[in-house]
Amino acid sequence: MTEHLRKYWPSGLTGLVIKAAFHSDLDVAREAWRSWQEQCDFDNTFWGDVRIASLAYRRLGGARDAKSLEPRLDGLRRYIWSTGKMRTRAALPLLRK
Repeated sequence: MTEHLRKYWPSGLTGLVIKAAFHSDLDVAREAWRSWQEQCDFDNTFWGDVRIASLAYRRLGGARDAKSLEPRLDGLRRYIWSTGKMRTRAALPLLRK
């Protein structure tokens, strides 16, 4: 990544959870996931980070070390899915026109 673009890349916890969700090397992704869990206060983290965490959790096959977060991440994934369905359904009349 070029230096002038580096300032736009997320850092800290956001950077870790993005790496966990999307890094091509699964070992790097798992390490980022462990680091994110150790440092993150799940109750007070950013909504965007939590949504990405649900992707990372799913991608890593329900990481063994995330058992305490498992029910919350599963519920979050269901919430995101159902909200998307409701929004799509609400937009159908407009989309049909």
